[in-house]
Amino acid sequence: MKPMRIGINAYEANVLNRVGSNVYAFHLLHQIVHHAEQHQDEVVIYLPTPPLDDLPKPSPTVSYVILQSARLWSIVSLPFALLREKLKCFQEKRPYFDVFLSLGHYAPIYTGSKSVVCIMDVAYERYPELFLKGDLMKLRALTRASLLRAEGIITISESSHNDILRIFRPRAPIEICYPSLSSTELDSASSMPTKSVSRPVPYEYVLHVGTLQPRKNIIRLVEAFETLHETHPELHLVCIGKYGWMSENIQARIGRSRKKEFIHVLGFVDDEEKRALLSHACCVAVVGLYEGFGIPALEAIQGGSVPVVSETASLPEVVGPTGITVDPFSTHSIADGLERAIRMNVKEKKHHLHELREFTREFSWEKSGKKAYNYLVDIASVGKRGK
Repeated sequence: MKPMRIGINAYEANVLNRVGSNVYAFHLLHQIVHHAEQHQDEVVIYLPTPPLDDLPKPSPTVSYVILQSARLWSIVSLPFALLREKLKCFQEKRPYFDVFLSLGHYAPIYTGSKSVVCIMDVAYERYPELFLKGDLMKLRALTRASLLRAEGIITISESSHNDILRIFRPRAPIEICYPSLSSTELDSASSMPTKSVSRPVPYEYVLHVGTLQPRKNIIRLVEAFETLHETHPELHLVCIGKYGWMSENIQARIGRSRKKEFIHVLGFVDDEEKRALLSHACCVAVVGLYEGFGIPALEAIQGGSVPVVSETASLPEVVGPTGITVDPFSTHSIADGLERAIRMNVKEKKHHLHELREFTREFSWEKSGKKAYNYLVDIASVGKRGK
């Protein structure tokens, strides 16, 4: 097979403090570029700003197009750039892109080639009341438009795969490429952290990792913690992550909690400090109403802490049949799950984590990257389907 030309919309990957979809886009970009270089494929990466230092390096087969504008990125800036490229290829009688990948929900309204889009989750369809009206309208309109034009769809869990099929009924095939942790994170997780926590934290604590927003179910977590604290007065609740949209009620609930002196919101922390916090936590609460995958649960397992996860959406896929799952709509169920985790003795915890780590071996960026690359090859090689 002759080398391909692959265009990539890497807007989501070119972010300094990456969370969630940014992390996924970053790692998948690296893996796809790696496989493309092995096959002498040409990769052209489109960005509105210069690439950060940790993005793939330019090479004879890897280049960047910087458009200097993020304004209406998928509607104006990027589509016009792709149209110009297609006209230029026609004039110069050289191949245009065989496939164009968008590492996020929003594919450009014009690609000029087969479009593949990454859909991380559809929480906004399941719980629209938890999103700002403007964001909800944008997500619905642009995601549906992206899926309507897509020749291929990549998602991150069986749960998301099923939701996409049920809600959108797309004509394009869907490929599941699970997230993972980087090799650096895995290596660091296998030993004690090299960095201690840089700020005062309690000795015994339940940890929550992630943006503080309504779908993360923080208010019920706080209520469950209040119940748990009655029998575990030495216990604290530590939350790392920024306050997100519609977080006013979360802040107010923490502020009026009868246990507020035991609740600590640390904000964003770097990866090294996060690993230190994970390794010392009694357990990690991942009790959101909806997750596309649930990276914090995977981080907890590799970091040596027991995750307590919601029984909904994709989270049971992360922890498998031996994981501790709870009903995220029940504060009693959440408190009971946390109780089960913190009551484990050393031997029980070691055995439980061993089972979880064995189960999560299937999640690797290398596997997912190869799968995503092969999927792009398959999409590029088949005839157009009524574009």
